[in-house]
Amino acid sequence: MRKSLRIKRVLLYPLHPMGPRGLSEGCITVVNPDQFNVLAEYLHKQGATLPIPGTTLKAYGYVDVQ
Repeated sequence: MRKSLRIKRVLLYPLHPMGPRGLSEGCITVVNPDQFNVLAEYLHKQGATLPIPGTTLKAYGYVDVQ
């Protein structure tokens, strides 16, 4: 019987509002600028608390891609 192995990788993806060219270029992009501002304000109020493995940096959150 084979057991499945779930491998987790930590990748850093900046979060930003959609730019004038409409490209994300690998980042997580929020299309609506007002929604981005609400999300950014919420994240900043919570503070960066999640340690990023192998660094002294902290993240505001994580995205689980399945």
